[in-house]
Amino acid sequence: MAANFLYFDRQDHELLFMVNKILEQEPGMALMKPLFDPSLHPNGIKQMSISRELRVAYAVVNLLTSLEDGQLSDRLRALQSLRDEVLYTGADSFRRNTGRVLIQIMKDLVRAYGHTRRQLMLAHDFMRASTGNPRIIRGMLRRYHLLEMPEDWSQLSFDDHVHDAHTKGRKTSTHLIMDAWIKGIRSLTVIYYNYVEEAAARELLQAAAIMGMDVRIGVEFNAGFRDKMVQFIWVPTGFAGVDAFIEFLQSAAVAKLMREGQTVSCYRENIVRDLLENFNRVHRERINAYFKVDLPVLNREEFEVFVGPGQASRLHLAEFIHRELAGVFDGRLNELRDEFAAADAAGCKAINGLVDEMNMLDPETILERWLVPSANPGINDPDSPVLDEDSPALLKHSVHTLVDLVAGLRANYECILTLSGLTVEDILEILYDCEGRVTHLEMFNLKEYTRGCSPYLKEVCALRQAVNEGSVIALKRIIRASLGAMRAAPEADEARCAKFTRILKDIPRLQSFYATSPLQASLGSDSTGRSHRLLGMGL
Repeated sequence: MAANFLYFDRQDHELLFMVNKILEQEPGMALMKPLFDPSLHPNGIKQMSISRELRVAYAVVNLLTSLEDGQLSDRLRALQSLRDEVLYTGADSFRRNTGRVLIQIMKDLVRAYGHTRRQLMLAHDFMRASTGNPRIIRGMLRRYHLLEMPEDWSQLSFDDHVHDAHTKGRKTSTHLIMDAWIKGIRSLTVIYYNYVEEAAARELLQAAAIMGMDVRIGVEFNAGFRDKMVQFIWVPTGFAGVDAFIEFLQSAAVAKLMREGQTVSCYRENIVRDLLENFNRVHRERINAYFKVDLPVLNREEFEVFVGPGQASRLHLAEFIHRELAGVFDGRLNELRDEFAAADAAGCKAINGLVDEMNMLDPETILERWLVPSANPGINDPDSPVLDEDSPALLKHSVHTLVDLVAGLRANYECILTLSGLTVEDILEILYDCEGRVTHLEMFNLKEYTRGCSPYLKEVCALRQAVNEGSVIALKRIIRASLGAMRAAPEADEARCAKFTRILKDIPRLQSFYATSPLQASLGSDSTGRSHRLLGMGL
């Protein structure tokens, strides 16, 4: 410990001592809790009683604790308290950027609990940042990978596609808003699958109001289209406040749709549970035999706890398997080290190859190898348009009938067509069938882009431009090219060719759909706020 004092100030050690006492829930710190009540102004009695550094530290710890264990009201009160501490104290000239840095550093400091030197480094950064010096803050922004934002909060920063813990994300609604504010995002569209619960909507919108963010709620639906399932996002807009949106959810027609959507989510979750059972029965044994490990039967109740309040998905299952594999692979790696030391050249090469395979088993690889329909015959494919009599009624709608249904629920809305798995021909046909009710195309989805799943982006941009400009020549060129490609296919779909011939003759009608309201673009990350532990194995 003596060496640490050579590198860190006394204040760094004092701050770390206080933070860890809060984390360890020392009785002495509990006596101070009333002083952190969010109803007390930070420039009042708080300022006279406790240092700003400790108040910010307590506010972050309180919020992070409430994110894990607290009730909705606890999380919102904690967020309010944190907002007050970082915005209503300190220097006015750079207070928002200073607040963003302080929260990010304190988050890292809390999560580094048990690693004293790392915590001291963060405490030192926190003390320096608490001065609000613009030069220091700009350096900290770079260090913690944050962009500097204008202090009048006028930046154009948004994400039209994110998830919280109620779908496939890991963050509560409050946590999502806090992290988005730290990143400097002003506008979010949070996506829910098939339905949205009132409690989730209320927390999200209230947290956004506390942090001064513009947040909208979208519901993603699936509908059959030819040989695939198409996803689109319905975003009702134009609400005066939180209560107005909740009243909309409670209206008879919307409540009925949400109930039907919940049935779809239950149907899909049951498929995931079937995949878990099949993994235990088939794939687990093969993994154990190949890697010579003893992966135990995966417990369904533990999986439900892992999913939390979200909707169980194949991604959740892949991450759960990855977590369990990481534990057994750690033990196997120790055995392989011993084998490596005694092996010949060929044996060393084989062991290195096996370790490489173990390292490659991230959640995405697990999903593609063992959780896709081809690896699980006999289990329904949730992304197949081929449905049986037990499938939920909402899944049996065509795209245009389902779009018509949601469009009739509110005059102010956006309908965003996601482009995953769609060709230019698919998009053109859907736009024609939906008669202008598709208002946006999701032109960029970061998750799909990084996976190389956006092969037709250039062509889609050309289609959108032709539709919006009302260019007959450009539309004819695109439709004729599509017709040529369909007719040149080994098994040409004559009915579809005839439909595109009809569209070619009906270009004025297609143009009329977007004559007054152009087809807009939507951009999103599809972020889930997840981070995965890398196995990081080597010999």
